[in-house]
Amino acid sequence: MKYFSELLFDGQKWLKDVSFEVDSNGVISSFIDNAKKEGLNLGVVIPGFVNCHSHSFQRAMAAKSEQVQDFSNNDSFWTWRETMYDLVEKLDGASFEKVADFAYMDMLEAGFTSVGEFHYLHKDKNSTLLLGESVLDSASKVGIRIALFPVLYQQGGIDKQLGPKQERFYLSTDEMIQYCKELSLKVKPGNHLGVSIHSLRAVNKENMDKLIDFQKSIDCVIHIHISEQPAEVEQVKTSYGKPPVEYLFENYSVDDKWCLVHATHVNEKEVSLMAESGCTVGICPITEANLGDGIFPLTSYLKQGGSFAIGSDSHVRVDPLEELRLLEYSQRYRDLKRNRIAHEDQKGLVGETLISQTNKGGAKALGLPVGALKEGYYADFIVLNSEVPCIRLKNESSLINEIIFNASPRLIDDVYVSGVKKVSSGRHIKKKAIEDSYVAVIKDLE
Repeated sequence: MKYFSELLFDGQKWLKDVSFEVDSNGVISSFIDNAKKEGLNLGVVIPGFVNCHSHSFQRAMAAKSEQVQDFSNNDSFWTWRETMYDLVEKLDGASFEKVADFAYMDMLEAGFTSVGEFHYLHKDKNSTLLLGESVLDSASKVGIRIALFPVLYQQGGIDKQLGPKQERFYLSTDEMIQYCKELSLKVKPGNHLGVSIHSLRAVNKENMDKLIDFQKSIDCVIHIHISEQPAEVEQVKTSYGKPPVEYLFENYSVDDKWCLVHATHVNEKEVSLMAESGCTVGICPITEANLGDGIFPLTSYLKQGGSFAIGSDSHVRVDPLEELRLLEYSQRYRDLKRNRIAHEDQKGLVGETLISQTNKGGAKALGLPVGALKEGYYADFIVLNSEVPCIRLKNESSLINEIIFNASPRLIDDVYVSGVKKVSSGRHIKKKAIEDSYVAVIKDLE
């Protein structure tokens, strides 16, 4: 299929009159700017956003935890977690998949065209059915590109057994490795299967060693939650003698195959270790704000050449533009200064730096050629609404800033994955059926 765009952001810069072709695998096979107008005329196009970190089932509890649970000690991440566990106890395999369908539809309508699913709700209620294949089925059905990261989750804390509400998360390390081998046969071309470790507090060193040896043998991406909460940092320091990131780097060869998620409580040494390693830090600004996690020191990290990506995590709101706004604004809150995330090679434009850096980091975190529009990359893109004033003006020097910081609710028109339209005029092509199923599930859960 051949497409034409009068104005296209390739992930780094704006190009005019672009003609590109998409092959049968959904990959851009040719890409020419200043071309003659031929093929399907799209208008103004940007790459689809990359969502590096998702817990799809948590979409079912969005806005359900915005009520004080503990007036004496104040609500926190740890009280929120109990609400999440209550949801886990109610979900079965069928309802889990319908919630995932809805979450992935939300993502596509918002402009996320690929997602990294950090999947730890492994077992159905009867503990016999493993749900990883359901995640893959949902992604395929809805049409989003997926990197699936099954999670090793074996402890309720360092040297502490899982609680009754966490038992559906458990697999032995041997079971996890076998599970990944089986899932690898189910992953369709254009997707990725990695591995993940829930956190340093959830897996002991012996089992981490074993899973990381497996990860190296198959050369996949590995994700881990790290330094999300002060209590977690103190627990690791008490037990292991080092804060989490320092401990991780002291014991493992962290490189560009690693994605460290959150890292909201790190010291200067840890920031430097991450930046120098080539790893990606997965930042989830809306969830981190919602949970009271904290703010990742992104300005310092970027000055040292660090790589980052964004994720929607708990899906309390699914909106990549809001994630990017909050990412920038949180740095301003902390530093009491403006325009914090900007590179000189992009003329100091905050918006262009945000999009180019987060999509580049997201592609690395998912292990897929996504987040840019170039030969050899998947044809995952957003067509912007030609009736929105900033799109009509086509001012290249400010357009990305307009898109992020002054976004119209009508901004996204169509969304394509592998060159195939999945969202038309802002609505997913299967919206009614997916919404109806989701509403029925939520009613049953209440």
